[in-house]
This record gives sequence, structure tokens and C-alpha cells, in this order.
Amino acid sequence: MIYRRHQADKPEARKKRLLRLYALAIRAAEEHRCDDLVHCLDILRAGLNPIAGLDLALSLHELYGDIERAARSGQYAEAAHSLESLKGLWDARARLDHALIAPHRGE
Repeated sequence: MIYRRHQADKPEARKKRLLRLYALAIRAAEEHRCDDLVHCLDILRAGLNPIAGLDLALSLHELYGDIERAARSGQYAEAAHSLESLKGLWDARARLDHALIAPHRGE
């Protein structure tokens, strides 16, 4: 995964935490709480793992910077929309991972 692993973390727990962090960031944007949004973005940036995928990590880092700039300039709706799009991608990835793993659990 493009985000760093914590010891003893299960993939499902990491994905759940990531999606929750996105939800918190979206709520902060919707409520125009710039400091909280920036804090969430800082956590997302700090968790990126360039070894797992350098291009994706760099792209996400750049996107988080764009979202932060949008929020700081008062464009909270745009920030929230971008975060919702990113969250949707990670949510889709989690569902696909689950669908691909689930059939093999009974073997």
C-alpha cells in the first residue's frame, strides 16, 4: 500500500483508518475548519510511502498541497470535492481488495 504500515497492522485496519482520516478531512473542509483540514492533510502526507510507489506518493503529496492551498484561499467546496474524489478511489480499492481476497479465504 502507498501508505506506511504500522507494526501489527492488518491491511483492513489501515484502509479503515485511511478512509476515516479522509472523512475527517472532508468534514473539516465542509465546516471551513482550515486548521483541522491542514492537520489531516499533514497526517496523510506523513504516512505516504514512496518506496511502495514513488510516482503515486509524489502525486498524492502534490494533490494534498493543492487541497491545502484551496482551503487556505477559502475554496472549501473545491477542497471537499477533491478529498471526496480521493476517498472514493481508496474506498473502491478497498472493496476490490476485499472481493479478490474473500473467495480465497475458504480454500
